[in-house]
Amino acid sequence: EINQTAPSISGAPSTSVNEDTAYSFTPSVTDPDSGDTKTFSIVNKPNWASFSTTTGALTGTPTNSSVGTFSNIQITVKDIINQSDTLASFSITVNNVNDVPIIFGTTAGQAVNDNSNLTPFSGVTITDLDTANLSVSIALDNNAKGSLSTSSIASNTIATVQTALRAIVYTPASNRVAPASTETTTFTVTVSDGADR
Repeated sequence: EINQTAPSISGAPSTSVNEDTAYSFTPSVTDPDSGDTKTFSIVNKPNWASFSTTTGALTGTPTNSSVGTFSNIQITVKDIINQSDTLASFSITVNNVNDVPIIFGTTAGQAVNDNSNLTPFSGVTITDLDTANLSVSIALDNNAKGSLSTSSIASNTIATVQTALRAIVYTPASNRVAPASTETTTFTVTVSDGADR
């Protein structure tokens, strides 16, 4: 008679990970029955993670939408005759990390006469995954080239800041260049949520 011994599973999985950071845990298994085939299963797998039934590895990279705690995760190993062992249940907390606000939709090559004005940011869109209040500052490469109706927007909601930015008017200085000549003005727009920009 051959006695089959149950496998034993162990390991100390990390219980915390920052969003946008890779998580990985592979349990250790011992089994006196050399060459015994083992399979793994999991209960309450986080929706951002993948699980290997061959190695028991739990891996993945949570995003901003995954912030929170994933509880009562259990990994079990069993052998060919279904003898099994289960790792102590654990939780993984995904920590929120501040995301940098993003601005896009600016248009290069806009043209305006020096006796007129322009709304250069009318098509911009601002996004921030953290939906934090934002502030904006705008600078010209040379203030002698013209003026803005405002060069800063105080901290407020994304929608309010975006609307205010789209409404900013640029007025070029008169008679800076000869008739039929042009010059280029560069705007630097900085969006900040107070932590990243």
